[in-house]
Amino acid sequence: MRTRRWTTGFLALVAVLAGGVLWLDGTSGPNPGSVPPGNERLLTLAAGQPDPQAAPPGSAGGPSPASTNPGARPFPAALGRGRFAWAGVDGRDTNVLARLARHPAEYERLLEENGRILRRQLVYLEPTTAVLAQRALARGEPLRSLTLPGLDGTEVPVEVDRLEWDPAGEGGAVIGHVAGQPGSLVTVAFYRGREAFTVLSPDTGICLQGHPREPGQVWVTSFDPETYLPLPCGEPIRTNP
Repeated sequence: MRTRRWTTGFLALVAVLAGGVLWLDGTSGPNPGSVPPGNERLLTLAAGQPDPQAAPPGSAGGPSPASTNPGARPFPAALGRGRFAWAGVDGRDTNVLARLARHPAEYERLLEENGRILRRQLVYLEPTTAVLAQRALARGEPLRSLTLPGLDGTEVPVEVDRLEWDPAGEGGAVIGHVAGQPGSLVTVAFYRGREAFTVLSPDTGICLQGHPREPGQVWVTSFDPETYLPLPCGEPIRTNP
């Protein structure tokens, strides 16, 4: 029952990475009608655009969007392995959040999330999951496996069960499980360089959520599902800021 409660709703997890919605069954749609009511604002925030409801840039409550430098590595990597590099800063530190948040609303979301997570770390990806999927497609081969980043240099080997592309070929979704753990669930969604992922492995106690930042960058968050999944019958991963 515990495993079922952890995974309920994740097959319908929506990863909003740019000006559209990419569902994990491979379908997508920029039509506002496909967005859950009240979540239209999420499209703007996930695309890295200023929050239409946020305070003006530079006001109290968070950083100015001008404080970020999209595409650059805001902090040096403390550890590199394979296609990942882990930033050597505490992703829960308010000074770090003020530098990395792209707008005040994102800063507030990350700050609120601090009380419900165990750890958060910025990880650089090169190549991205999208590039790996495109290379497999070019070879005419299925994407059978990939690796996702954990924290502090750890990695999660993933066996791919299904890879889907959106009709325009600009994004896609991977559904799989942790290698050797058939009772686990892994979902990855990518769109125009950004990606997000979820790893739920009840047998090993691994619970990770990857939130998109700039292309080639992801926030990796570890959490306890008892505190991070506050809605027993609702959205399993809180995405609203």
